[in-house]
Amino acid sequence: MAVSNHEGVESTKTQNNKTTESQAAKSALEKLAVNSYSFESAFSVLKKRQQYFRISTGAKSLDEILGGGIEPSAITEFYGEFRTGKTQICLQLAVHTVMSKELGGLDGKVIYIDTEATFRPERLLQMAKRYTLTDVLENIYVGRPQSVKEQMQLVQELNDIKPDENVKLLVLDSLTSHFRAEYIGTPQLLERQQLLNKHMSDLLKLALNKNIAVVVTNQVISNFLTNDKLAVQAVGGHIVAHASTHRLELSRPYSQPSQKPFLNAKLVDSPNLPEATAYYEITAFGIEDIKSKINPKLLQEIQKQKH
Repeated sequence: MAVSNHEGVESTKTQNNKTTESQAAKSALEKLAVNSYSFESAFSVLKKRQQYFRISTGAKSLDEILGGGIEPSAITEFYGEFRTGKTQICLQLAVHTVMSKELGGLDGKVIYIDTEATFRPERLLQMAKRYTLTDVLENIYVGRPQSVKEQMQLVQELNDIKPDENVKLLVLDSLTSHFRAEYIGTPQLLERQQLLNKHMSDLLKLALNKNIAVVVTNQVISNFLTNDKLAVQAVGGHIVAHASTHRLELSRPYSQPSQKPFLNAKLVDSPNLPEATAYYEITAFGIEDIKSKINPKLLQEIQKQKH
């Protein structure tokens, strides 16, 4: 059936209208990407991420599962039982941040918030000997809040940091100790979680707006599984889990008498990295890769325990 001239004209108009609307939409998006603080192209985001610095943990195996080390504009959370190396990793990251670029560092400054009174400058000096450094303390600034209120205020005050101050790393060791001490039991759980949510939001905004790496440590609680196996769970529940960009569970597997004790870190959540496990040890010089070969049977037993 032939189409009338009138119908043909209407069809052409419709196509032209769709083309005009498509061009207008594309133009609007381009304007948003160029002029708006809220939108930018995915390509632009990728180019920025490719320029990100990385902070080494001291162990190549641990750096590898983190995509090269601790990244900026993100919150990296280390949680685990005591004696699994949480504070030691934080101290090691501080050393690597302040040391010179020639040695693989960033020539940057560190803000270190110590809520559990475990910060030891003497330990930093021990770690610095690995690189024959003696002047690592001047560019590490330590805060010791005594309450949840002081802890949250310290983080909020960091919004005044200027780019030329060259702060590259914020350490919060630990995130939840004051929250657990001040907000006890179920009746106070809701208020605690609301404050913790606000605190995590402040930390993430700081990481994004100042392009610094934020590293937090977290405590754990014991939780019995249905098969009567004991497991650990990070404090803070879904609030902390959702807000952390990268989460690593640290643990200390049992070792045979002839096997030197070692630790393992499992990357359990990340927006761009797969789940993976790294093994490391703590020496006089800090966090290092395991130098001795791990018994394969022991590794198999560890994997069975995790499942």
